[in-house]
Amino acid sequence: MKNGMGQFFSAGAHSVTLTAFGIAALLLFIFSLNKLVLLPLLEKSHRLLND
Repeated sequence: MKNGMGQFFSAGAHSVTLTAFGIAALLLFIFSLNKLVLLPLLEKSHRLLND
């Protein structure tokens, strides 16, 4: 049984389209998390510090 990320990356290397969609989905998830969760929390903390 193989452990680690090597098996995952070797599977993704066979399908360039699938890998590209996976990278795009990951970037979209990170951008959405930042925009919808992290930035509002940061703005709220700055408002609380200034008050």
